[in-house]
Amino acid sequence: MTFEYTSKNKYILFVIALLILCIGAGYMIFFSDNRGYEDATHEDGVAWERIENAIAQCEVESVFQAHSKDVSVVLKDGTRLSGTEPYIDAIIDRAVAASERCGDIMMATE
Repeated sequence: MTFEYTSKNKYILFVIALLILCIGAGYMIFFSDNRGYEDATHEDGVAWERIENAIAQCEVESVFQAHSKDVSVVLKDGTRLSGTEPYIDAIIDRAVAASERCGDIMMATE
């Protein structure tokens, strides 16, 4: 049996990945304790700067944004970061810009 990598299969894999990201975002909301979760939500913008730096340094595996501008990222080492983006789609802009250098970053939005 061989696996054909068709556009339909790619779409199904994307939907599965999106569901995993959403579950991950819910996991962070309900279990934001010492389980590899870094609560980086600071009013002084430190959280957003940390997330931007992680994206720029190719450390990010996936990103998620909510309508509230709350964002979360999962790093390649499994660490989760959260913060608030300065404007809607700021995290998407950063991920798309970094993807040419870092490879594809999985993105999800609410």
